[in-house]
Amino acid sequence: MLPRKEETMKKAITCLVLKGLLLGIFSAWVSAWILRPTKFWTKLWLHLEKKTSTPAFGNTGPDIFLYSFLLILLAVLGAIYLQAHGYQDLSLAKKKVRVKLSRRLIFIRGPLGFVSAAELLTIIIFVGLMVWTLYSYVSNDFSKISPKKVLKSGNHHLWQYKLERFGVRLGYIGNLCLAVMFLPVTRGLDLLQIIGVHFEMSVKYHIWVANTMMVIYTLHGVCFSVVWGSRNSLLKELTRWDRTGRANLPGVIALLSGIIMWLTSIKPIRRKFFELFYYTHHLYVVFTVFSSLHINDRHFCTVLSGIFLFLLDRFLRFLQSGRTVKILSARILPCKAIELTLSKHPDLKYISTSVILLKIPVISRLQWHPFSITSSSSVDKDRISVMIKCQGEWTERLYNFIYASHLSKTRTVSLSAAVEGPYGPDSNYFLSQAYSHKDF
Repeated sequence: MLPRKEETMKKAITCLVLKGLLLGIFSAWVSAWILRPTKFWTKLWLHLEKKTSTPAFGNTGPDIFLYSFLLILLAVLGAIYLQAHGYQDLSLAKKKVRVKLSRRLIFIRGPLGFVSAAELLTIIIFVGLMVWTLYSYVSNDFSKISPKKVLKSGNHHLWQYKLERFGVRLGYIGNLCLAVMFLPVTRGLDLLQIIGVHFEMSVKYHIWVANTMMVIYTLHGVCFSVVWGSRNSLLKELTRWDRTGRANLPGVIALLSGIIMWLTSIKPIRRKFFELFYYTHHLYVVFTVFSSLHINDRHFCTVLSGIFLFLLDRFLRFLQSGRTVKILSARILPCKAIELTLSKHPDLKYISTSVILLKIPVISRLQWHPFSITSSSSVDKDRISVMIKCQGEWTERLYNFIYASHLSKTRTVSLSAAVEGPYGPDSNYFLSQAYSHKDF
């Protein structure tokens, strides 16, 4: 009995220390963003860059450490914390927290959909940080205006110089959004598991941040286009790509690819033309690469961690989705609906309302589609069911294929599907389990 108590005590102390480290590192990372536009921070940062300059990283060492390394370290410690605390214990703790918070939720119906009190507070803080950063940068730039600076910048009027500087600072605010935009869609990120952010919430946060970022980046491009147009050098500046200094053309390419993704992700277009949305969203590769070429090394280091964690998560999900599972049965239901039943590992836990992503190679070798789970792991130990309503080309093809199989009495059980997930508030993380190629 005593050794068990000691083991429980050690586990509690370990979790407490890890939680303290997580809070401390996160606070340092947020503080770095808050202090970044201040004069004090600029002087301190320039001093650190000179002291830590190396041939390999140049002057970007402090940026890499504070803005990239700390966030990656946070993700690593989050994984260790989950292993020490236990996925199931954490899930039970999150249930208790949700019960307490559910009594204090304030839901607002509007452009953002339903927003809880905690989400509203987070939005206010994030918007406040953006406003504070923009105000600090712009007020500092405008306080240093002189006729010599205006002429040196290539402008002939004061308003041109001010608009150009305002556009530059808008780009900095866009980089702040870019630094966190990829984090919500790193679905397997342990930090999201700790704070209880599940699939639907993470997609919602990604949409909010991405929309904000694209509005800011579009205004950034408009500011420069107005200035260049007034100087009769619009085409020259848009195609400018200096080896050192300005690289405007990569910025134009990144902005255009971002606008294409932005427009095709509008809700009516996304729902009616999901394939268009799905394929154009892969332009994030073009957007990320050319954004890195447009902004300098120092600023790219501030957004590197989010991109790195997203790519790592994509790689891990690619490994999982490379396996296929058997479709045990496919039932055709009224109103052109289908119920698919797939095999699963008995240890995989989830609840109905959790989400899985399916790819059925017979229908398409590229497309993945999310579906809500309609079964419960506490009842169905070795199988999982999803309900699919025919609302698009992919689902229509699947319905017609199964319907034709039933008419010809072909064994639908021979079908297989690649699965990613499940994602949900009480789903244990799929990468924490070892599954065979037959089950997931």
